[in-house]
Amino acid sequence: MFPGPISTVCRRLRHATMPLPAPAVRGRRRRDVGILHYVLVLSIILGIWASIGIFLRQERLQLEQAARLEASNLARALADSTFATLQQIDALLLFARDAYAADPDAFDLPAFVRRQFLTAPDLHLSLVGPDGIVRQSSFLIPSRTDLSDREHVRSQKESTEDRLCVGVPVIGRLSGRAALHTSRRIIRPDGGYGGALVVTVDPSHFERFFRSLEIGRGIVLLVGGDGVIRARAPAAADPASGHVVGRLAEEAAAGRDSGAFRGISEVDGIERVIGFRRVALPSLMHPLYVVVGRDTTEALAPYYQDRRKYNVAGACLTLLVAAAAAALLVQRWRLLQSQAALTATLENVSQGVIMIDAEGRVPVINRRAIELLSLPPELLDRHRPAFNDILRHQLDSGEFGPPEHIDPDFLRFVVSGGISMEYGIYERERLNGTVLEVRTQLLADGGAVRTYTDVTERRQNEQALATARDAAEAAGRARSDFLAVMSHEIRTPLHGIIGVAGLLLEMKLGATEQHYVRIVLESGNHLLQLINDILDFSRLDAARLELDDTAFDVRDVAGNAIELLSSEARAKGLTLGLDIAGDVPRRASGDARRLRQVLLNLLGNGIKFTAAGSVRLGVAALPAEPGRVRLAFTVTDTGIGIAPDAQERLFTAFTQVDSSISRRFGGSGLGLAICRRLVEQMGGGIAVESAPGKGSTFRFDILLRADAAEPAPGGMAPAADPAEPAERPQGLHVLLAEDNATNRLVATRMLERLGHRVTAVTNGLEALQAVSAAMPDVVLMDVMMPEMDGLTATSTIRRLPGPEARVPIIGLTANALRGDEVACLSAGMDHFATKPISADRLADAIAQVMTGRGGIHPPGAAEENAA
Repeated sequence: MFPGPISTVCRRLRHATMPLPAPAVRGRRRRDVGILHYVLVLSIILGIWASIGIFLRQERLQLEQAARLEASNLARALADSTFATLQQIDALLLFARDAYAADPDAFDLPAFVRRQFLTAPDLHLSLVGPDGIVRQSSFLIPSRTDLSDREHVRSQKESTEDRLCVGVPVIGRLSGRAALHTSRRIIRPDGGYGGALVVTVDPSHFERFFRSLEIGRGIVLLVGGDGVIRARAPAAADPASGHVVGRLAEEAAAGRDSGAFRGISEVDGIERVIGFRRVALPSLMHPLYVVVGRDTTEALAPYYQDRRKYNVAGACLTLLVAAAAAALLVQRWRLLQSQAALTATLENVSQGVIMIDAEGRVPVINRRAIELLSLPPELLDRHRPAFNDILRHQLDSGEFGPPEHIDPDFLRFVVSGGISMEYGIYERERLNGTVLEVRTQLLADGGAVRTYTDVTERRQNEQALATARDAAEAAGRARSDFLAVMSHEIRTPLHGIIGVAGLLLEMKLGATEQHYVRIVLESGNHLLQLINDILDFSRLDAARLELDDTAFDVRDVAGNAIELLSSEARAKGLTLGLDIAGDVPRRASGDARRLRQVLLNLLGNGIKFTAAGSVRLGVAALPAEPGRVRLAFTVTDTGIGIAPDAQERLFTAFTQVDSSISRRFGGSGLGLAICRRLVEQMGGGIAVESAPGKGSTFRFDILLRADAAEPAPGGMAPAADPAEPAERPQGLHVLLAEDNATNRLVATRMLERLGHRVTAVTNGLEALQAVSAAMPDVVLMDVMMPEMDGLTATSTIRRLPGPEARVPIIGLTANALRGDEVACLSAGMDHFATKPISADRLADAIAQVMTGRGGIHPPGAAEENAA
């Protein structure tokens, strides 16, 4: 592929192919370009500094606004806290006044204080008489101090309203320390002034709370409407002094309850962002404000830091732009050399490149394009040939084939100029057999770049791969067909062997004859199991085995596997046990039959290779994502064990641990290989832990879908209605369609022994005629028969008029592939079973279809049960 952006390269080359102007014109253009260059550089530098200035100005405004908002929020929070404190003090004063008014002569203030648990060192209560003399106090030293000149006493005496007065901070005459006094007037029964109750608060009570805010060099004030500071943090040297005038006094005089502004603090002369809020206690005699001041320097600290950083960054960018401008000047002089190098590169790439400008001319075309398109030299002699001339030459020379064979849309595309994204990427084959990939990229100025790549070899490889893929698919189909035929051809005589052996066992034979017949029956069943293993492995190997997804009872599947092998374990004197953890769900959804197959294989191996002791199956639950169930199974035996070097090939197909084991115990070496592939297909893995002489433990896990009917842990599952065994009818008229004489004989004898009357035919056509002549009670239909197969016969019967179309039909086939089930159901059969079939299975199938409970009988189920 061409290196680098094609459009950029060709644009440079297009300018390179234009005629050079005269020397005077070139000099004037160089001067104009130089002036524009310097103007551009200066504009960039000015833009940098303007952007920095705008950004810093916005940042300063934002920080100031944030500081105002923070100061206002803090003032509001402190005002609420002060409100709560003063409200509590006022409640205490009112309560004490009520207690005094109840019995003035017997009122004992120290006892009252003790009853109210007022033991805080910064809070004291005093009773002042109408003359201003302290009558009682919670201070330890009794005194008849005159407080008539104090604002908190004088204001109550002069006022006619019953309100809470917060006085200015003074040096207490009782305590000798700075104090903040709050008072309530005592009202005599006649409504006159009867003195005052005073709560003395240490200003540090407020100052400690204010200091807890940790606002750096900020300041917090509790200011009265008269401008006198009641409390502050940090504390002043003289707590009883300090006034606020200026902007804050103006805001208070204007009646504003809250606000924020920037100004010089009148307390310490530091510029701050100040927020204030009025304490909204209705009972206050005079307005009271909480003021919070944030140091402007601290609030704008990020701005000052960013200003230093951006000034440095701006200087660096200025130097960088200047350096880049100098580099561009040097680069401009190198441009001509670069264009020459690009031209050489374009002439030596493996792709053909043509550039078409907005006027339809071709300023750039490389040598490779001329070679791939076989363009004549006379067509390119002109400085900038027209692209239409190239297209006309290709049409006239038959490059695109005879005009009558060209696709009309493509011909219209070529005639209209050949530049459109309708054919942005396409391939075409030239007359000489070369296959070209043509790509078109439109340019912003209306032109286009077209590349031509020789993809002949790639096309040949793709055709070879397609041929190989078709051959592989054909081989897979042939393999499936071969498996189907071989399954049918092998199972058909096996059906006869196993069926006749079963019939012989029911006859009166001598002990020796019965022994020989049992050998024949066991050998037939063993051969059938081997055939099933080979078919399963072939389907797994070809990734053609499909898993069911139906709900099943986990405990039933595990218990059924134990039950099927219990007689074999007892015959060897082994203990066969089952351990299921309590957290294992009762039900799950998946392929219960394949799970049972894995369990039977592993348990069967455990019994086979264990001479004494036990074989145990364990089931536990593992963590899984929501909606899923992951179960872990362990099969542990006390058998001969497996050497470590043999464990690596244990799950390999057609492999035994060693030849002596093969001779002693038999087996095809497919069982564990099938188990591994089934477990992996069910989303899990399998492993073994073993040592010679110490037994083996096989572990595997599978992933199932959670069943919606599964109860929560600790809950009870809904009781399932167990299906009652279908009653086996007798005396039915059974039509048997079977082309194999042996199988026909076996099935006939089985049916007769079940108490039925049998009419036997040899193909589907005869079965159709028999049903039409005298409708039987049930039809046993072989699938593969001459003249007319069982599927065709079934679908034809279902189309008959009258009750004959509804006769129950049971399909019998020697095929064990899943597709046969779907085919039988689609043809209209009521039931389906694979050969060889036993008398019990045949009786159950007839009973189910006659009671309306027919269904598919899974291939291989009989073999699993027989195992």
